[in-house]
Amino acid sequence: MDPIYFIYAYLGVLLCTGLVTLAFGYKLLRPLMTLYGVFLGGAIGYAISSAMASERWVLLIVGAVLGALALGFLFFYLYKVFLFLYGASFGAGLITHLLTEHLAGPVLILASLVAAVVSGLLLLKFLRPLTIVISSMSGALLSWMMLMILSTFPFEKTESAFERSSNIWTLILAHNLTPWMILGLFTVGALFQFMTTRSEGPSRHKFSRGKKVNTAEYSSPYAFLHEKGSK
Repeated sequence: MDPIYFIYAYLGVLLCTGLVTLAFGYKLLRPLMTLYGVFLGGAIGYAISSAMASERWVLLIVGAVLGALALGFLFFYLYKVFLFLYGASFGAGLITHLLTEHLAGPVLILASLVAAVVSGLLLLKFLRPLTIVISSMSGALLSWMMLMILSTFPFEKTESAFERSSNIWTLILAHNLTPWMILGLFTVGALFQFMTTRSEGPSRHKFSRGKKVNTAEYSSPYAFLHEKGSK
């Protein structure tokens, strides 16, 4: 099988992930955090395995799977910790970018640390609105990026197919429409999330015998299945 189809499949999964993040980032917060942990862990595990045994593809796959499982479970159990770290890194990066030319080194470091703690706590305090904004923006960026990449890949191995798709995106880029497209996706996603999560928390609800089950209360990914099987 042509390896290019695996690239198509991977890009397609990323596109679906971006669209789900765009529309359901807050409602599916914990599963999405776990999924991103799986992606990140798989990439790290593959990189480590390739550095240690680059010619043994079995070890590469094993390393990627182990890394995906490790970070996936870690993101599941400690998703609020990673949310705090995400908010902290955003706040520190913003202050560093804005005040690098105005503050001395030690003062800038102190201001960045304070901004990191404050922004991390604010993200946890105002979880719904900030998560909706962040997930809508990240989902819009990821979805648009994957659409651009997929549309410029020649699904049919002909030069004309590649040229047609390339001309479309050349036209978009020439008219500087990309920021407006991303802004449109972000607006639609944010409005949809605000409208569909008015009275909900970041808990994932699933129907079990006609009742809502709050999966955020379980201590492990298997607890829901265990309780369902014991009834």
